[in-house]
Amino acid sequence: EIFSGRTFEEIGSEIFELIWLYCFKLMDDIKETVRKQAHPMARALSVLSLRIIDPHYTSSASSETALNILINAFLNYGLVSTVQEIKSFSVQQMLKICQAAKSRILQHIPKIVELELQCISTFEPSVLNYIASHTDKLSITQEELEKMRVSASKLSPMNETLEICLKYY
Repeated sequence: EIFSGRTFEEIGSEIFELIWLYCFKLMDDIKETVRKQAHPMARALSVLSLRIIDPHYTSSASSETALNILINAFLNYGLVSTVQEIKSFSVQQMLKICQAAKSRILQHIPKIVELELQCISTFEPSVLNYIASHTDKLSITQEELEKMRVSASKLSPMNETLEICLKYY
């Protein structure tokens, strides 16, 4: 609630970045009660962030600064986190950020694509790993297994993000 209705200028770029970094840390806290409280904060911060990067609500310069901070926070902390919840949240947020930012993600596309591709295997259904180690018993060829993997990856938010990146590259 503390951020509700605030502008990027009121928050400031340093605070905006720190808030996201602390949010990631809270989502990774040792105490479950802290982690649970971090989720509503992350959702509220996400709504605020998407509003801030929208040039209809924020000046172009501030919107661009906020976008750079946001993308860098998710690329450098969220998507590379060892905590699955943070990584999952970050994948969803990167999709929303890319959808909102549109062509303004251009300078970030190489890094976004690299990290999203690395994340794909992390989110691959565990059943595919089981099938991969038992292809002989299940009478499944490597080609069929790869088709299953491609099919599964097409349903993920990472695929949507990659498609947006391709559109603006």
